[in-house]
Amino acid sequence: MKKTAASPVLDTIPSPYTVYIGIDWADQKHDICLYDPTPQQLEFSVIGSQPEAIDAWVEGLRKRFNRETIAVCTEQKRGPLIYALCKYEFLVIYPVNPQTVAKYRQAFAPSGATADPTDAQILVELLLKHIDKLKAWKPSSAKLRSLQQLVENRRMLVAEKVRLTNRITAALKGYYPQGLEWFEDKDTQVFCEFLSCYPSLQAAQSAPKAELEQFFRTHHVVQAKTINRRLEQIEQGVVLTEDAGIVEPLQLLVAALIAQLQVLLPSIARRIKEQFERWHSSGSELCSVVGKTGKRMMR
Repeated sequence: MKKTAASPVLDTIPSPYTVYIGIDWADQKHDICLYDPTPQQLEFSVIGSQPEAIDAWVEGLRKRFNRETIAVCTEQKRGPLIYALCKYEFLVIYPVNPQTVAKYRQAFAPSGATADPTDAQILVELLLKHIDKLKAWKPSSAKLRSLQQLVENRRMLVAEKVRLTNRITAALKGYYPQGLEWFEDKDTQVFCEFLSCYPSLQAAQSAPKAELEQFFRTHHVVQAKTINRRLEQIEQGVVLTEDAGIVEPLQLLVAALIAQLQVLLPSIARRIKEQFERWHSSGSELCSVVGKTGKRMMR
């Protein structure tokens, strides 16, 4: 559905672009405000967020305005909408900070009344009145964008790893606190595999000493002092509780969390490092752009 409104406020603005468009994006739909300098009118419409809906809308713009260059303003700097729009060469995308729109709205449309401009209309006004202060989006190289996305993915996975280890720690404190004492680092494969093999103090204590020693050596715990200390602690350990109403649910929870943690631990960090080093050796632009921050995150 499309509606049109006159725009006397904007009719004297210079028009370096054929058309100006503001998109107030959402998960299910995108609200559109289009300003055509020729009739000096604002047009409002709504499109779906599906790739097919976006493509049909853009193709309509292409035909209507004969492939002339169109300025598009959105609050997204990354995300599905930007990814969908950047493949059309006649669209010049101007991403703005959502706070900019919020402050503009607060300053010039504070009432919240239906007559106040929509966010899509505010984006158009920002283009028309302040385009000299906005920066058109220009994608960096595919390699750099790939690395940046990998770094962000790693950050997300690290946060998830911390969440899982915190939950495992809390659960073990309820029935098997010794498992926390024996391993300084909880985000390791040896910690996960030990709990998988010996999910309770009783299970660890019933295992042959030679089996436990072999387990630690297999998992690169090579110092005899460390191994002997752990074996001694296992032997002398006292069960916190034997209440099945406590132990069984927590043991099942720990097993489920350990399974998730083991999937995360072969993390994306190694792949990031490998890619970065490969691109670095070829003299890629990544070195200067990612810099020390990116390198530190890859360790």
